Amino acid sequence: MKTAAPLLQIGILSLAVAASSLVGCSDPSRPAAAPIVVPPKPEPPTRIAAFSVSNENLNVDKVGVRDGFTKPDGNRDLAFRATIEGPFDALFILSVDKKGEPAYGLRADTLVSGEVGRARRTTAINCDAPSV
Repeated sequence: MKTAAPLLQIGILSLAVAASSLVGCSDPSRPAAAPIVVPPKPEPPTRIAAFSVSNENLNVDKVGVRDGFTKPDGNRDLAFRATIEGPFDALFILSVDKKGEPAYGLRADTLVSGEVGRARRTTAINCDAPSV
């Protein structure tokens, strides 16, 4: 029995040395492998599938006219219906002239004061276009 114990200890020692020597092995003549970079998955395109004036237009008072007023203010609200496909940060609705340039009149959005920097993705539609 006394001879079995030293053999067992030698076997464990040699196994530990062999395992540790494999960890640091590398071929200096081979260049290091470049890390695998997986490109981010592209976001699906955003499109406004439908846009119309709601039946609630000028018949309800749910929010205030001023930016950030989330409670009724005694004035009837403009109301629209929109179906948006894909990711979006905010919806902006504004009056434009015949050239499509912003004009005086309606300016509305789904942002609350101070959130403008949050809107990264933008798209524009012409409400007179037959597809909308």
